[in-house]
Amino acid sequence: MKITSLFSQSFRSIFSNKIRSGLTVLGIVIGIAAVITLVGLGTGLQENVTSRIGGLGSTRITIRSQDPDRQTAQRQQGPGGGGFNFQQSGNTTTLTQEDYEKIKTISGISLASPELSAQSEITLTADATEATAYQTYGVDSSYFQIQKYEVTSGSLFTNSQINNSESVVILGEQAAKEIFTDGTNPMGQKIYIKDKEFTIIATLKEPENASPF
Repeated sequence: MKITSLFSQSFRSIFSNKIRSGLTVLGIVIGIAAVITLVGLGTGLQENVTSRIGGLGSTRITIRSQDPDRQTAQRQQGPGGGGFNFQQSGNTTTLTQEDYEKIKTISGISLASPELSAQSEITLTADATEATAYQTYGVDSSYFQIQKYEVTSGSLFTNSQINNSESVVILGEQAAKEIFTDGTNPMGQKIYIKDKEFTIIATLKEPENASPF
């Protein structure tokens, strides 16, 4: 059979069954589009994960303290059986300022910073009836260089402020916008963290891989 006859017969078959042919073509197009979309999503996810891992830095080490003794508890009695009541063991191991000072002197350590984080209630006045919860961090001035934060206004903590435990705070840009919704310049403003007054000395632009604060 000649090639021209094969093509002629094929076209006759296609045009004589237009609905079937159209559905076949549609299925092929959808299948190809789905494969391309999945490949694109997979590639994008891989690049995102790779970027986040790369942003952590291959020379960064995080040291955490943990109580070596697992806590135990008795089930509470009540409707539905009750839950477990875990009490603080009282012997939780905690890294100290002395530990931090020793870590800084280790050969090969170029930057070090302590980090104490907590979920805190923030208000604009001491007698506010409503508060907004933010993740807050107690850190040293080196922390911002380690995490690659960019100062957008103001200046970072000074040694004097750290040594004197002054009540000063640095906000992320997003947090500043959410707290001062009227567009007030946050520099020098007072906020209350767990009812304690703090003065804002700087705002930061968070890198893409950072968590908002």
